[in-house]
Amino acid sequence: MKKNQFIKRSAKAGIVIILAFAGLLAFVGQASAQTKKIIFLAGPKDHGEPGRHEYEKDLRVLARCLDSSNVKGITTEVIVARTPKDINDIKDAAAIVVLSSSDGSSQKQTHPLFPPKGNGKSYDKETMAYLKALDSLQKAGMGVVVLHWAVAVDNWAARKVYFNWFGGIYISENNSNNPGGIWNMIPVESNKKHPILRGVKPWQYQDEIFAQYMVVPQDPNRTDLIMGEMRKENNPGFSRGGQPPRPSSASNRVVAFAYQRDSGSRGVMFGGVDYHKDMLEPNYLQFLLNSIVWAAQIEVPKKGVITTAKQLQ
Repeated sequence: MKKNQFIKRSAKAGIVIILAFAGLLAFVGQASAQTKKIIFLAGPKDHGEPGRHEYEKDLRVLARCLDSSNVKGITTEVIVARTPKDINDIKDAAAIVVLSSSDGSSQKQTHPLFPPKGNGKSYDKETMAYLKALDSLQKAGMGVVVLHWAVAVDNWAARKVYFNWFGGIYISENNSNNPGGIWNMIPVESNKKHPILRGVKPWQYQDEIFAQYMVVPQDPNRTDLIMGEMRKENNPGFSRGGQPPRPSSASNRVVAFAYQRDSGSRGVMFGGVDYHKDMLEPNYLQFLLNSIVWAAQIEVPKKGVITTAKQLQ
């Protein structure tokens, strides 16, 4: 072989190797980019008999179900009793899932995103800077799913953050309506094509649901997802302050909705998730899993998120 031919062939071989290596790097980079992290933020179990307000256990079940589901490219992390200071621990999350009591339920830290309500109007400069960074993170694309009593925030600065994310808020004082008993849960027929409702059928179960929201009427960014109804005879009532239990009812009302900001970031608010045993209800579980995947801007499978995880309690 002539020297010039050898040099040309060697050069071509080198180019092929470089292109192949570059393609491999591109593939690895693409695979890494497709992996999305979902962070579950559990408040401490502050009250309730065993089997209720099991925030950490509930979220670990959901994380385990996602890890063993038909949705690939997800990593999960559970953080318990987070103290709000900065956003470094959640800044790489495609979505966060919050399950806790409200910021006003105790002067101890109970809400993973917001400090105790303080004076009820605002926070110190450091906390306000943290809230601004938190809102910027969500606006940039981080999805948020808020569950049970975590939907209620008493500090007005925290309410403003929620309103930005969900276009509505739950206000507890003088407006609380969270009956516990046997609920009939029905997906909203007119919105059944929404990805969160894929594979979800009506279900009946026991829950305490925070179910009275203040929202902007006819907001095009909001999609109502689930209607809930509970009759008085299905509500055993809760004894508070030594007073006899007072059963209450809930008329057919929206108990869960999705919201997509103009920036494209997504949020889901649902006031249920009290009883740990409910994780065994397949439609309820699928609704929660679909919500998390959608909030993370991941395509929800046509038949919904299906998990192979076992022993869910």
